[in-house]
Amino acid sequence: MTTGATWGDVFTTLTDRSHLVVGEGLSAMVDEAVRPLGLHADVLLVDLGQRVLTSVRVDPPAAQSVDGTLAGRAFQYGEFVAGFSDDGRRLLWVPMLDGTERAGVVSLELGPDVVDDLEFRRRCWTLSGLMGHIAIAKLPYSDRVRRLRAPRPLTVAAELLWQLVPPRTFATDNVCVTALLEP
Repeated sequence: MTTGATWGDVFTTLTDRSHLVVGEGLSAMVDEAVRPLGLHADVLLVDLGQRVLTSVRVDPPAAQSVDGTLAGRAFQYGEFVAGFSDDGRRLLWVPMLDGTERAGVVSLELGPDVVDDLEFRRRCWTLSGLMGHIAIAKLPYSDRVRRLRAPRPLTVAAELLWQLVPPRTFATDNVCVTALLEP
């Protein structure tokens, strides 16, 4: 940690700023909130076909395939995946859920003073869950973010169908039901 900032400060900042942020500002919002902790963050949403993860940054890096990438592995298996960037920076990919629905991943770059232990990962899991809820809540209000989720234009019928179908995953302590639909 580089300052006296706490995880509580991060969660308070995200909650307060989430009310007015637009979808394109999600990555910048979370990145700014976690910087005092020695982290850099990016939010990547999965497309409707669950093939590609794309940053919601205004100037996004190249999209990442769900198959064959560390980000994709975190998304597919719903678990933390640690790795290194091409220039040796430590990265942690955290699955981003909205309830039980997989929405994408949060990419965290860990500064040199950040200790990657169980408590840190617990906080990262909470951060990613909060961002999942916020990201999905912003979808109806951001054409750009909706286009990331549906990279090719949907027909009017397909658009209406997506608005009517329930979430693709429902889970309780006793049961999990999931389906994949691509109209």
